[in-house]
Amino acid sequence: MFIIVFLTYLAYQYHGLLGKPSLEIYSPVDNQQVNEEQIMIKGKTNPDNSVTINDSLAQLNDQGEFSYRLRLVSGENKIVVEAINRLGRKTRQTRTIYFGKGD
Repeated sequence: MFIIVFLTYLAYQYHGLLGKPSLEIYSPVDNQQVNEEQIMIKGKTNPDNSVTINDSLAQLNDQGEFSYRLRLVSGENKIVVEAINRLGRKTRQTRTIYFGKGD
């Protein structure tokens, strides 16, 4: 029984190291229209990963959650969020946000 549990644990660790890192983006949603000049990007990954948003490093808390305030330009804004694990494997998600100042 101990050998089965140990092998299962090793397989789980192996998959965690060699697989792509997990990345959840809570907000914003894709194709969202906003009238604020800044937007808060929030999400979660493994706490051992690093996260970049449009090539800028975001800070993670102990649970792997991040939030990052991004200034928008008028019109279409592409937001690229990448989670990178210790082995350099990446998971990338892209959001498109449309910014137009309200009257």
